[in-house]
Amino acid sequence: GRIVYCDFDRDFKNIVLVIDGKSLQMRSLSDVKNVKKEIALDQKVESMVFRSMQLSANGRLCVLTGGHAQPYFYIVDFENGKQHKFTSNYLTDSNAPCFINGETEFVAVGDHHGRIEIWDIAKKHPVKSWETDEKKVITSSACTHNVFAVGSFDQTLRLYDVKNWNCFYTKRFNSEAYSLHLTKDLRYVTFAGKGGDKCEVLEIE
Repeated sequence: GRIVYCDFDRDFKNIVLVIDGKSLQMRSLSDVKNVKKEIALDQKVESMVFRSMQLSANGRLCVLTGGHAQPYFYIVDFENGKQHKFTSNYLTDSNAPCFINGETEFVAVGDHHGRIEIWDIAKKHPVKSWETDEKKVITSSACTHNVFAVGSFDQTLRLYDVKNWNCFYTKRFNSEAYSLHLTKDLRYVTFAGKGGDKCEVLEIE
């Protein structure tokens, strides 16, 4: 089948693949030919330029967003095989999902109008919503050690403090960030995508 998306758990023990947009497979990196677990998806996942999938750090949960004009996302639980649908009344679309600090308590989702919403997974309810100043498509996100990084079509990197959700740092690039990563020690951010800069490595001071 065709691999639409893939992601790894934090220890790089497992890889999760979306196959043909219809199924979710977990495989061990020590034996990638064998499928450890496969779940048929309730909703087909379409391929997008921005990230539409993320695996939690422990590899237990996977979030899949609906995309353009689809303000919902799914949380898939690999332990019991269940899929839970979350529908937002604030977002107009859903993309660039991110587990806060990689944990399974909260998840962030963006839309095409610069809006971001944080959801409590267990309560299935949003706990925080806001709109970025430029109101451009949220294209990527990452979170570790209480720092939430967001990239968007306005070619700007924004860093938020998870404790109060205040934006404490912004930097503009010549690139639309389709890929964003924070190192565990919070020393560096990688910021890459479509544009003249291609890939930037930023040292956080």
